[in-house]
Amino acid sequence: MSRSPQLEIPQFVVIRDQTHGIHQHPTVHYVFEGEDFPLVPKDQLILVNLDKTATHVASVHSYSPHFQVTDCRLKHSTAKDQLEEGLGLMNVLIEGVSCPRVSTEPIRTMDSLKEALLDYKMRNDLAKLVFSP
Repeated sequence: MSRSPQLEIPQFVVIRDQTHGIHQHPTVHYVFEGEDFPLVPKDQLILVNLDKTATHVASVHSYSPHFQVTDCRLKHSTAKDQLEEGLGLMNVLIEGVSCPRVSTEPIRTMDSLKEALLDYKMRNDLAKLVFSP
């Protein structure tokens, strides 16, 4: 009797917000083919589909109006357990951009003008990254 290879399911998910330079470890729901989808607010949902071998990201979609994905990939890492044995782990790394915090302060000095222009340039660079083909 032939055994099908065991799939390596990702153990950890890390979201890197390029706008604010932060990393988040979200709540993860694994949904396999034929299972019901859990009740998750759509504005907090990033859906990652793996290929049939679970070795590549087939697609990724952010349903949040506040966060858009720019890259998603699987990465192997090694962790040490209590017995000092190296354990191979599969991780999902999601990179994206979130809505920037916009200042409502009026521009009154040359320094605040320079800061606003730098912020504008950064947002434009991120928008090009998200919307470039």
